[in-house]
Amino acid sequence: MDERLPKNERLRKASEFKFVFQNGAKYKGKYLLMFSVSGGTGKFGAVVSKKVSKKAVVRNKIKRRLREIYRTKKDVLPEGTDIVIVALAGAVRVNYNELEKDFHNVCKKAFA
Repeated sequence: MDERLPKNERLRKASEFKFVFQNGAKYKGKYLLMFSVSGGTGKFGAVVSKKVSKKAVVRNKIKRRLREIYRTKKDVLPEGTDIVIVALAGAVRVNYNELEKDFHNVCKKAFA
């Protein structure tokens, strides 16, 4: 069984990301920054800049972790909410469990 986050549930176009950045509410965690817009299509996007890590392998690893965290937690999140997670510099040094805790804390701030 394929357990990946389907492409139709991901933000893929620059215009989709731009819309969430411009219109979304912003919530900051220790390692993550979340932008969320309710009333959207219920899609998710992850951004990891070169400031976080110069190596593409590391950036992609963080994005894979963020997508997996979202996939496992999306049932608890409000439907129709577009979310963009931006990894902060500290995200490189932490493991999956720490990222998951921070995602949970940011979601509590955003959707409480």
